[in-house]
Amino acid sequence: MIFEIVNNLLENFLLSYFISSFIKMKHNKKKFIIITMIINMIISTIMTSHYLVGIEQTLVIQLCIWICLYLFHDDFSFQDIAVALFCNLMLFISVYAMTILCNSLFETHFFNSFSSQTKYEINIILEKIFYFTSLSFLLKRKLPFLKKDAPYINYLISFEFFIMFIMAYYFLVNILNNMPNISNHLVFIGFLVLIIIFNIVFNKLIESNELLLKTKLKEQENKYIQENLDYIKTIKYDVDNIEHRMNYILQSIEYDLINKNYSKAIHKIKAQKETVLSISPIITTNNETFDFILNLEIKSLLQDGKEIKTCISISENPVFNHPVAAYKITKLLKYIYNFYQHVELFISEKEDKSLEVKFIIPHYSKFSSSFEEELNTFDDYSISIIKNEETMIIQYIDSLSSYH
Repeated sequence: MIFEIVNNLLENFLLSYFISSFIKMKHNKKKFIIITMIINMIISTIMTSHYLVGIEQTLVIQLCIWICLYLFHDDFSFQDIAVALFCNLMLFISVYAMTILCNSLFETHFFNSFSSQTKYEINIILEKIFYFTSLSFLLKRKLPFLKKDAPYINYLISFEFFIMFIMAYYFLVNILNNMPNISNHLVFIGFLVLIIIFNIVFNKLIESNELLLKTKLKEQENKYIQENLDYIKTIKYDVDNIEHRMNYILQSIEYDLINKNYSKAIHKIKAQKETVLSISPIITTNNETFDFILNLEIKSLLQDGKEIKTCISISENPVFNHPVAAYKITKLLKYIYNFYQHVELFISEKEDKSLEVKFIIPHYSKFSSSFEEELNTFDDYSISIIKNEETMIIQYIDSLSSYH
């Protein structure tokens, strides 16, 4: 009895864990795993006690997982259902593969696989090891999910998974309870054909999503470049105005000197000296484009009465001069200032030449809930948030690799 409880608990935990990992659940991951594991454990126990151990129990557990995904996953779509079915399908494949292995080891038939408790426990342990190992390996194959760009593929993948899921279940049940017959072989052949078709569709999905991701990054880069041009136009306008003002001030000082109004001339010179010092560069990393964009934005924010402290430690390197890197920082910085007046900006360089960017917000409690909800809309940042009672740290790492 204890072994069965532990087995059910571990099985439901692995199922929930891998589902949340495959869909890259950023928020509520622990809550999703714990809740689905407990609920499915209760469902398994109740339905097993009423001898409902077939497809009914499996579908009820899947339905529970789908509902929890809908409630806890911020970006729920049909691909979530496909992932849930896929993880359950891998469980069936693990059971089938390890049953064949145990039959070979113990020289028994399928329907005698669980004739003794020892064989049964060995089989279950091997199933869990195979299941964990195979899904851990598959998890390393990264798939950029752009769910909103190809909904028809989402429906196709989900439907195909569902059919494979049903076929795999019935094949496994029949093969474990009866001697193999022609219908079981036909089901198995159909099952293999569907797996081959799925692999083709899955690879096409990867190619399509990678292309869409590159297109999205290119569009984003063009957007930032256009913003850069707009900033350059603005700075040119400001420079022209400064030139006119300086000409007027110099003429005014010349007039005072000619008329021997030395005190007025000295006062005007001191005033202009203070002005020049007040607009000296805030950030000097010797990366011209990076410094220019950040200084321009920060000075604008300071003129609006915002408060900022900066600590930037990066080397002189052309990779940091891509405008997108700086604009991502200024975009998030401007958004933060919509809610808070004081921000501390820390930028450091990692060993792989990526940027680690941190925004520290002291006394953050005001607006905290709405502010954090809006942060979820910054999809291309992979933002993480660390909080204590008074301070919030918003951080992300920009690899810069996609800008080349």
